[in-house]
Amino acid sequence: MRKSITAVTMLTLLTIIALSSFTGFEKEYGTASCYEEGSSVVPMTNGGYLLSAAYNCGGGAQNWKSYLLHIDANGDTIWSQRNLPVHGKVLATTTGDYLFYGGTIAGLAYDTIRINKADAQGNITWSRDIFMPICKNTISDMIEVADGYLATGYYATGSCATPVYDAFVLKLDLNGNVLWNTLIEGVNNEQLHQLKATPDGGFAAFGYTNTETGPNHNDYMLVKLNANGKEEWRKRYGNELNNYGYGMEILADGYVLTGYANTMDVYRLDADGNIQWVRNYGLACGSSYFKVSHTADNGLAFLGTEDINGQCNAVFMKTDMDGNMLYKKNWNARLREFRELADGRFVLTGYASFMPNALVVLFDSTRIASPIDTSIIQQPDTTTIEDSTIIEEEDTNTIHTGVNDYELEERYPSVKLYPNPSSGEVHIDFHNPNRQVYTIQVYTMNGMLVIAEEGIEADNITIMGNTLAAGPYIYMLQGEGKTYMGKFIME
Repeated sequence: MRKSITAVTMLTLLTIIALSSFTGFEKEYGTASCYEEGSSVVPMTNGGYLLSAAYNCGGGAQNWKSYLLHIDANGDTIWSQRNLPVHGKVLATTTGDYLFYGGTIAGLAYDTIRINKADAQGNITWSRDIFMPICKNTISDMIEVADGYLATGYYATGSCATPVYDAFVLKLDLNGNVLWNTLIEGVNNEQLHQLKATPDGGFAAFGYTNTETGPNHNDYMLVKLNANGKEEWRKRYGNELNNYGYGMEILADGYVLTGYANTMDVYRLDADGNIQWVRNYGLACGSSYFKVSHTADNGLAFLGTEDINGQCNAVFMKTDMDGNMLYKKNWNARLREFRELADGRFVLTGYASFMPNALVVLFDSTRIASPIDTSIIQQPDTTTIEDSTIIEEEDTNTIHTGVNDYELEERYPSVKLYPNPSSGEVHIDFHNPNRQVYTIQVYTMNGMLVIAEEGIEADNITIMGNTLAAGPYIYMLQGEGKTYMGKFIME
């Protein structure tokens, strides 16, 4: 009998700048004499994208305001709402609502953290102010989980004029009530900038610290929490330079971290936080706009800032899972974030470099205009555990991202997944003649566990796709001391 399983919870992956398979655009949005910055963008169910942005037309911290902009698939404006009291980023939820959370735009920090929830028409359904000690409270990231929301950020301790920061991770229920608030404290500075769920039901937050090294030397810092917010471990990484950590991705078997010292750094860790390899790319030029994502074609994508001949540019890089560069693209702009869309495209937003306007970029990820300049690729440093070799493509102008890349017959001959992509059920057949006990787990691309099933003694499994949102998923099948991993796409 075929074993059928359904999702226990789900979380869609939301985005800002799109890498299209065939089309692209690069458009600015703004008003003359105003400084404007795109902070986040999400796809809307009725088509196009919803962009959240901040603007300042008068100068001074007190003149920052926010607006929402609805653009169509070609980047043309449908409607906009300016002069909004809501600052910061926007998070689209699985129920079709939106969370707006403040304290992340252009260094803007509040004496309190404000989180608003709005329906699809923009009507506020609840608003929560979360008071932290002293001043300069900043919320840097939020995620949705099955029973609520998690947020992370940092707040000032001591003098507001010369602040020293501690960090926090807090959980809200679906109505915005605080369930727990874990403080990540130290003698000096602790900042957290990225938060994600882990496969074991807990959470991880990434940033940097100088508590152990002294006020003039930052280390990358990874904090692991259990499901109830209790800190399980805290680990530091880095070199003798200042290391600033901002981006994190959760894999089924560990972590990928990114930030910068003098170069854009990437750390691959196992599930216990032990270093597997380290890679360095280009010459970094600061900012907090460093992100990483595990892509649907089983690679890694990075957003950062790169110093090119003394000019700071946004850079988007694509690598394989060992960190070997496939391609990169630069803009004379600052791009704040990117995410992968359900159909394999990417979407990014940020701001143009001169007289800044909010910027949305859509570009073709499978037809890069020119091959990468391999001179920017640096060899792994002395902390690297595994050696690597740059992958040479027959045609560096074309990156293969076809659906066949997701099929497992070549990689695991004893496993067959079909159909892929699927608009309904997904079937997995595997070799289990002795009816050994297997388990299966299915994750979204941002590490959220959506399916967990134990005690499988059959040699086939059916995943009921009607409870999964459209998009790419990772599955992990374990039994007989073996682990099989792969990807599938729900349409």
